[in-house]
Amino acid sequence: MNTISFLSLLKRELVRFLTNLNQMIFPVVVSSLLYLVIFHLVLSKTQIGGGQYISFLLPGIVMMAIINTAFANASFSLFITRWTKHAESLFIIPLKPWQFVAAYLLSGLARTLLTAAIILVAAMFFLPISISSIFLLLGNLIAACILFGSLGIILALLAETFEQLGLFTTFFLTPLTMLGGVFYSLNQLPEFAKTLTLLNPVFYLVDGFRAGMGGIPGFNPITGLLISGVMGLSVLALVIYLFSNGWKIKQ
Repeated sequence: MNTISFLSLLKRELVRFLTNLNQMIFPVVVSSLLYLVIFHLVLSKTQIGGGQYISFLLPGIVMMAIINTAFANASFSLFITRWTKHAESLFIIPLKPWQFVAAYLLSGLARTLLTAAIILVAAMFFLPISISSIFLLLGNLIAACILFGSLGIILALLAETFEQLGLFTTFFLTPLTMLGGVFYSLNQLPEFAKTLTLLNPVFYLVDGFRAGMGGIPGFNPITGLLISGVMGLSVLALVIYLFSNGWKIKQ
């Protein structure tokens, strides 16, 4: 393992977003807090699962920000590298395929941790926050980073224009998050809608993260975490395979 080259690539990715916090972090934080403030003002007395709706909503909003951040970090960084024709020179660095992928995913993990922490700290000023399981919180956060960071890498390899990146987010990622149990409980749905929701990978991440913050899960959180982990590792294996073959990189 070429540790120096790996750390150099990882440092480049970390510096990229740390020097552009106003573009990389704050937009997601502001939009997430706007969701919370508006729902808090409009539905402050609404109850769900024996508690306040806003307390039910908070974990889903945080996980939605995590998913969007992990996806955007990997897809935008790698796409820019390809678009500026820098990929050919970058990938002559003596690193194994999994090390390239790990650098992108670890930088995404750092960015999502910072984003989630800022949202939670800001939410503490007007919402009661409790944590019942650090394991579920970190486990689902890491699973989300692996799954959607890997999907972001695949899209960055597929896309040829910025418009294609945007289309995927609009017609795939946004519907998945909106229909993944962020704003509603699984128990509120009719049977056919429950079945469709259980096919959505976002649901398991949201539901498990909510359980980690003391909420009532709609599905077994450990089983959900295992499902998310298997999906994430499967997509990660595909990404490493594509990198090892130089797909869309050495062409």
